Amino acid sequence: MAWAAIHDPPPPLGTGELRGTGDDRVNFPSDAEIALKGWVKTLLAGEPDLRSQMWDAATVRFVARPAPVFVDRLEDLKTDADFQAIWDGLNPAQQTRVRNFFVRFLGARRFRRDIEDATTLTPGAP
Repeated sequence: MAWAAIHDPPPPLGTGELRGTGDDRVNFPSDAEIALKGWVKTLLAGEPDLRSQMWDAATVRFVARPAPVFVDRLEDLKTDADFQAIWDGLNPAQQTRVRNFFVRFLGARRFRRDIEDATTLTPGAP
């Protein structure tokens, strides 16, 4: 198969936005149709694995997806002024007990993706 990507021209001439990918020999717009819309066709080495790759509009190519960043919700609590005031009033043994409680209480939801809202727990999300 001859895989290709259709995209806007790269910056500064365009946005570089991906319009689609596929086998350019099957159900793919002709070069004339692509040019008529002002798009660009770029041949790819093969079918992109969208689980591990993502389109980079600036370089108009597929690049490795960055590893997800996780944030500890216990650290989120410490950014709340009311919680911090309570926390500061506890001795180290009490802080450990409260921390252990929250570890048990949050369970699998203790860590959140950095792109998630810090103020909510998404139902059913790991």
